Amino acid sequence: MRRARRMLVGWFSIIALAAGLSQFVWAGDVTPQASEITRKVERGFTDASVKLTLADVEAYFELRNIDNMGMIPGMPGSTVCSFMFVKLGEFQQTVLLASTDSSGRHFCNGVVVVGKAGGRIWQSGAFGWQIDDVTRLIIRPDGAARSYLAVASAFSDYGGWKCTAVVPRIYDLARERLVEVSSQFPLFYEKKAKSWPYESGAPDAAVCKTMEVDKLKRLSGREPRAGFDTAAKWMTNADADTRLKAVQVFGDIWDQASQRKLRAMANDPDAIVVQSVQALLKNGNKNLP
Repeated sequence: MRRARRMLVGWFSIIALAAGLSQFVWAGDVTPQASEITRKVERGFTDASVKLTLADVEAYFELRNIDNMGMIPGMPGSTVCSFMFVKLGEFQQTVLLASTDSSGRHFCNGVVVVGKAGGRIWQSGAFGWQIDDVTRLIIRPDGAARSYLAVASAFSDYGGWKCTAVVPRIYDLARERLVEVSSQFPLFYEKKAKSWPYESGAPDAAVCKTMEVDKLKRLSGREPRAGFDTAAKWMTNADADTRLKAVQVFGDIWDQASQRKLRAMANDPDAIVVQSVQALLKNGNKNLP
C-alpha cells in the first residue's frame, strides 16, 4: 500500500511537470448557462445582501462548469469547502472566492476566483493546501493598501503518514487571472521565516519544518540558496521520501551546483526519486510549485 501511495503522488508530480502547469494556476471563461441559481449567485457580485449556501455555490459551479482540477484528465469534479465575495486586484473588482476539494476527502486543495465582466463570467484558480476557510486567505502584506490572497501551497509530495512541506504563496488578481506576486513582499517572508510555527505528528516533521523555513528564506530574496547544504545531506539518506525532498529543494534553488547534485541523484535506487530527477533535468524547474 505504501509503495502504491508513493507511486501515485510521484506520478502526479511528474505529470504536473510534463503538462506545464506553471505555478499551478489556470484561467478562462466558463459555460454560459443561465438558470435561477446562476442568477441568484451572480447577484452577489453587486448585492451584498444576497444569502448563499454551500449547496448554492456547488450547484452554480456545476451549472457553470467551474472545476478547479478540470485541466488534469481523469480527476473528479469539485465540492465547495468555503466561499465569500471579496474585492481583489488593482481595480478592486468584486469576485466570488471559493476553496474546493477534488479528493473526496475534504483536502480542500483548490482556490477558485469567479468574476463577471459585462455579460461574461470568467474563472481563475490555483492549487493550495487544506484551505477550509477562505476568509483566512485575505491579507495585507507589508502594510499594503489593499487585499491579497495568501494561499498555503505544498511544495513537497503528499506524504500520507509522512510530512508535507507547506508555505504561503501571495496572489493578486490581474486581468481576470490569479498571479503570484510573492517576490513583491520580501518582508512578509522574512518575518515568517523568523517565527514559523509547525505542528505535525509525522515521524519526519523536523524535515518539513526545515524545508519550510528554508523556503521562506528563499522567498524573502535574502538567502536564495537556503537549504542547499541540508539537501546535500538528505540526498544520501536511507529514507527515499527524504531523498525526494532533497530533489525538490535542489529543483527549487536551481543553480549550477544544485543541478550537479540532481545529476548525481539520477541513479538513485528509488524509481520515484529517479523519475522526479529526470523530469526536472528535462523540463527545468519553471513548473515547480
